[in-house]
Amino acid sequence: MATAVPLESIPTFGALLHFLRRRARLTQRELAIAVGYSEAHVSRLESDQRLPDLTTLIALIVPALDLDDDPPAVARLLELAAAARGESLAGTSVTLTHTTERRSSSEFGVIEAVPPLPAGLVEREDLLRLRQRLERDRCVLLCGWAGVGKTTLAAALAHAQPAQPVFWLTLAENITATVDVLVRQLALFLLMLGDETVLTLAEHAPDADAALPLDQQMLLLGAALARYPALLCFDNLHVAQDPALLQVLQHLIASSPAGILLLSREQLRLPGVASFTLGGLTAPESQRLLDNLHAHLDPNHATQLIEHTAGNPMLLRLAVGQLSDRGGDAALINHLATEPHVASYIVQTTLDHVAPDTRRLIELLAVVGQPVNLYAEALLELSQAALGTISWGAAVQELTQRYLIDNPAQAALPPLLRDHVYATLIGDLEQRRHLHRVAAEWLEATDGDAVVAAQHYASAGQPQAATAMLSGKIDAILSRGQSDAAATLIDGLLASARRSAADLVLPLLSTRADLLVHTLRAAEAEANYREALSLATQPTVRAHLVWRMAASLLQRGHVAETLALVEATAAALSPGDTLLQAYLAVAGSKALLMLSRFSEAEVRADEALLLADRLDGTLAALAAGIQARAGAGIAIIMQITGRREAAIRQWHQVIAAASGAELTRFRHRCMANLANILYEQGDLAASFDACGEALSGLRLIGDSYAMSRVLHTMALIHATRAEWVASLALLDEACTIKRSIGDLQGLGNSLNQRADVLIALGQVQEAHNLSRQILAECGESGEPRSRCMYLVVLVMSQLVLGDLAAAEATLATIAQIPAAGTDERIGNFLVNRRALLTLLQGRPAAAKDQLLAAPDESSGLETALERQLVLSLIALDQGDASQVAQLTTAVAQQAAAANYVFHQQLAQQIAAAAPGLPLSQLPRLLWCRSEPVDQRMFAPASLTLHTEKSV
Repeated sequence: MATAVPLESIPTFGALLHFLRRRARLTQRELAIAVGYSEAHVSRLESDQRLPDLTTLIALIVPALDLDDDPPAVARLLELAAAARGESLAGTSVTLTHTTERRSSSEFGVIEAVPPLPAGLVEREDLLRLRQRLERDRCVLLCGWAGVGKTTLAAALAHAQPAQPVFWLTLAENITATVDVLVRQLALFLLMLGDETVLTLAEHAPDADAALPLDQQMLLLGAALARYPALLCFDNLHVAQDPALLQVLQHLIASSPAGILLLSREQLRLPGVASFTLGGLTAPESQRLLDNLHAHLDPNHATQLIEHTAGNPMLLRLAVGQLSDRGGDAALINHLATEPHVASYIVQTTLDHVAPDTRRLIELLAVVGQPVNLYAEALLELSQAALGTISWGAAVQELTQRYLIDNPAQAALPPLLRDHVYATLIGDLEQRRHLHRVAAEWLEATDGDAVVAAQHYASAGQPQAATAMLSGKIDAILSRGQSDAAATLIDGLLASARRSAADLVLPLLSTRADLLVHTLRAAEAEANYREALSLATQPTVRAHLVWRMAASLLQRGHVAETLALVEATAAALSPGDTLLQAYLAVAGSKALLMLSRFSEAEVRADEALLLADRLDGTLAALAAGIQARAGAGIAIIMQITGRREAAIRQWHQVIAAASGAELTRFRHRCMANLANILYEQGDLAASFDACGEALSGLRLIGDSYAMSRVLHTMALIHATRAEWVASLALLDEACTIKRSIGDLQGLGNSLNQRADVLIALGQVQEAHNLSRQILAECGESGEPRSRCMYLVVLVMSQLVLGDLAAAEATLATIAQIPAAGTDERIGNFLVNRRALLTLLQGRPAAAKDQLLAAPDESSGLETALERQLVLSLIALDQGDASQVAQLTTAVAQQAAAANYVFHQQLAQQIAAAAPGLPLSQLPRLLWCRSEPVDQRMFAPASLTLHTEKSV
């Protein structure tokens, strides 16, 4: 070929390659495709950033640039290539010989190029794994469900292998999936590489008799592939129906050194081929694809879309297209399966190709909607009524082969396939109901998700079965944290029952109440109980409702109403209703306990225990539950009346009984009470551990009432350790929960603790105002014991503020409340504050006598330490420095050993006080920090904090 530019004037290989490419009117991309390089690799060759390979230059680049008839250009190209590599061509002549005459490309045919990479391509972690698998095993089957990106991943691998020629053949049924096409395409590929030994295979052979036998054809191809190591990619292998085609592939696998990558939507068993299963994109990869496709979605919607598509790149692309057309309609995500483009893709790639029996099994899996064990005989038996007799094993095998399920023992369809198939069943109501019944019976038989089983029964048109499932599985539903989901399902069932099934209204109402009674929706539960009670006419039905309703009433402060309702209901029962009488005795004991009528409460608890002992052996589990609940009430009474060690032992027994009776929710509540008494006993570490165990279980089941009390106890522990910010954060959380559920008494208790916090931080007037507010709102109508504690904190603020007359009146009020005489903890607080008042009135000797005459401490470390600190204040007032030092040192040591940090600080504060301090300053030494308050901490907490009982 003539050229106006002397080739000798072009100084580098890259510049000459650029010149010759432009002369041949090829783009870098076109040259890259012809040679089997990436476009980036050609660019680096032209910019002299990559060294050329002489063999590849002759075999690939020269033909691609049409230089067969231009030896000078080839020679100059070789010369510059050798120079770039630091090699010499001295003494070497370059001759191009041609064994065939020049023919047009259409006469031989065209080979398929490696597919271009799609827009928005995301580099996948699987690419490196696939490359490593090919390097190790040489022959790999890349398989997975339609759209997961098999072709794209293989193409990305091929484009990233510039030094290795890549052959690509997409098999299409009745078009390219034949032996003749495969052989000829391979021959054309090898001929392009410069191997003319396969010329006869590349030529058209209209005379079949003249064609070489297949075995000789394979020998020619094998020998050529040995000379030109390549990567052979065969896409859509699942469409290959001709056994001879698979035999040819197996021969290539066994006889050639070529790397072979087979792509299929189905599992294939080929000797010598390793399997590489490709799933969807990971969540980060899916998000990058959405970003690359400019799908501007809310993060929550993006996550929802990724979950719906299971990270399937094709489905994500289809969805983004639909979202773009709709202007980003987020509601579309929930209905992708019925969108025409998505539905058409699913049908064409999956459902059109499965056997009828497999399609019926797919319908069952779509209705079940969660993983099931397809190997279970029980499922097969249950399915026969809905599916008839099908080839179950063959259907399971086809599902597995087509990657529609990963594991038959945990079979679940891809989300969009499931949704699409379920949507197609809408027109066949009878069949869909049959399948829902199978799903419900299967879940019930395997003790599966009760809420899902009830949903299936409801969808099967069996509301009675749905109601029975929910009412019989309340504990299981709560343990799964599904109370809200179950309540929502019941709302739908109730709406239908009120229209056409009145007999279901009462059980649905009572079940809904049982599910919500201890949650933030406790007010709804109480309303449900009351409506159910208005519908109940039989005494036994009413008793069943009342003993459960009592829990709702008590935790919302309706103590007197509860006691009256329990007593009236028990009176209406016959003596033979032992179980219900026992339940009502437990409820009555709780009410009496909250009224501080401890001896009566203990009598009713003992009555419940006796009734439980009389129950028939078939009711052993229920009897154990009654014994555990009655025992819990006795444990609280022991705790309040000062029998602390016995109370701890009792709690351990109750917890063991609750575990044995499988009362999970009740056991968590008992752990909360154990934490409470351990705190009062001074064992902060054990108390905190028990709190943690209780809280994790209570959060899981959504027991907000008990959870708020655990938070209260944890706040006490943090305050005792002088960890103010943590204490107040827990208090805030507890108050929020108590407000939400309507637990006004509990809210008053936590606010009372906050008042104590304010005193500790020196914000005494604010604490005083809060105490008066609590008494005005909760004091008269609430628990007597709680009212005592509100007054105890009020006395603290009155003494610090110097209002001794008001403090004396408050102490007198406390003494008149029966709970002050029966609760040793309150009694000891009362003794300590009376002694301090006496000291402030100028009678130190009388104050000391009051303390020394009081009974031995049995209500816990906190009141014992406080009593020693009051004695040190008396010594300080009398100027007995030795006695002050002795007492405060003992308190500091004892407090440090128990991690009572705040008491340790108070002891040090008193020890450092100057003799002759005015009496009015002594209460501040006893209860307030000496350091200035950092308002950024909100209002750090204190010590003399009321503890609550949650059972």
